[in-house]
Amino acid sequence: MRKKRMERELNHPHFVGVRLSDIELELLDRKAEILGVSRSECLRKLLVDKEIVHRVEVVADMEELRSLLGAYGKIGVNLNQIARYFNLIMEVS
Repeated sequence: MRKKRMERELNHPHFVGVRLSDIELELLDRKAEILGVSRSECLRKLLVDKEIVHRVEVVADMEELRSLLGAYGKIGVNLNQIARYFNLIMEVS
C-alpha cells in the first residue's frame, strides 16, 4: 500500500541545503503551519508558485554625461581635422 502512494507522489531525489536566520526560519514555519504542509513542501510551493522579479535601477549623473558627450564631440572634430590634413598631403604627393 505504501509503495503505491509513493509512486503517485512526486519523487524529490535532490537535496538543497539552505541557511536561514532565526527570523527567516520562524516565518517559514508560520507559512508552513498556515498551509498545513512541511517546511520542504512550503519551500517547493514558494519556489514554483512565486514569480521573482529582477529589477535593475540605473542611476546616472546627467551633468557628467553631458560633459562627456561634449568631450567626445570635440575629439571627433579633432580626428576629422587630422584625417582631412593627411588626405590633403596624400593628394599633393
